[in-house]
Amino acid sequence: ADTVMLGGSLGGTIYMSDGADSVAAEDARDASLLGGTENDSFNFSGAVRDSSLVGGFGADTVGVTGFLRGSTIFGGSPAAGGSALDGSDTISVGSASASAIYGNSGADSILVGGSATASTLVGGSDNDLVSVAGDLSAGEILGGSGVDSVIITGSLLGAATVRLDASGSTEEAADSITIGNISSGVVYGESGADSFNISSDARKGSIYGGAQNDLVTIGGSLSSGLVEGGDGADTINVADLIKSTVTGGADADLVSASGVVS
Repeated sequence: ADTVMLGGSLGGTIYMSDGADSVAAEDARDASLLGGTENDSFNFSGAVRDSSLVGGFGADTVGVTGFLRGSTIFGGSPAAGGSALDGSDTISVGSASASAIYGNSGADSILVGGSATASTLVGGSDNDLVSVAGDLSAGEILGGSGVDSVIITGSLLGAATVRLDASGSTEEAADSITIGNISSGVVYGESGADSFNISSDARKGSIYGGAQNDLVTIGGSLSSGLVEGGDGADTINVADLIKSTVTGGADADLVSASGVVS
């Protein structure tokens, strides 16, 4: 088990071999860090730019207090993303821009403390949590296989996309997503009895439930938007329905609007 501690910036290529290794630095620029096997820990008190961080096999922890820009983080091994040797990784960043984060195999947690812009967040296999405390703009979240939870506390905007399962997946996992509001974005449930909760308004947004019995709840108005329940006995609840389209799909669906319909 090796330990590397730097008071300044990390750059270049560092290979950490077998063992529960630990790396701590202020920031990273043009760096390539590979953790190897077992439970590794990478921590950066500042920003990570134009770098690659690979946890490798084991239950790894990667923390970036500042922003992640133009960089890629893998919780597991890029060459064996579905390996059973990969554990439950925790990856947390202050914010993300033009970056990609992959949990790979295991029940992973991907946590963005601020907003994620033009970035890709992928849970991978098993039951993952992907949480963005700010906005998701012009990027995408892919839950992957397993019972996944996606939380976007702010807004889904800039034509951002969320897929709770892989496109065309027939897996019947019951995934869930909670979003503060939608201002131009698309959410796909795919297969499984999925739950969609939009706390406030959904404007110019599209929600596709997919197969099985889905629940869609919009606490505010659905404006210039679309909700398709898909196959299954779906329940769609919305406060106000304004210049929008709601279709239940096959089976016995329930569509409810408690306020204005225009």
